[in-house]
Amino acid sequence: MGSKAIATPRFELLEWKGISDLDVSVLWAVILNERYDPQRHKLFDLVFHSHSTTTLGKLRMKAAVLRAMFKELIGGEVSVTFLHAFPPELVNSLAQLPTEKVPSVAEAWRQALEKPTDRNAEFVEGLHQLISLGVIAKSRSRSIYLWSSV
Repeated sequence: MGSKAIATPRFELLEWKGISDLDVSVLWAVILNERYDPQRHKLFDLVFHSHSTTTLGKLRMKAAVLRAMFKELIGGEVSVTFLHAFPPELVNSLAQLPTEKVPSVAEAWRQALEKPTDRNAEFVEGLHQLISLGVIAKSRSRSIYLWSSV
């Protein structure tokens, strides 16, 4: 997980290798000082959710799961892509997180994910950048999206 901001004319981007929707969901619970609940603290799954009601969408979901399982079995290079949207409550929580709370929230997040202590600075930096995206998204009535690939 290393993060860096990327300047583009149309979008505000943050590249953070190794972060997943589960990591962001855990962050949400940490920000709210709640116990993690996979039903409450989950991102919207746009790729699968938007197609899951059609026959083709259901087949794509099954194919993605099978590709991932196949990759695990043979260790081959099979790629599955995911697109998640941050719920408005999470965007607001990020945008409203006071700067002075960032170190303690980052530390609690790192501990919840059971990452090594030498990576705390990475979580602080990444959280500052997520907060910036939250402020921008809230001011423009937009969302934040997480694209990931395995």
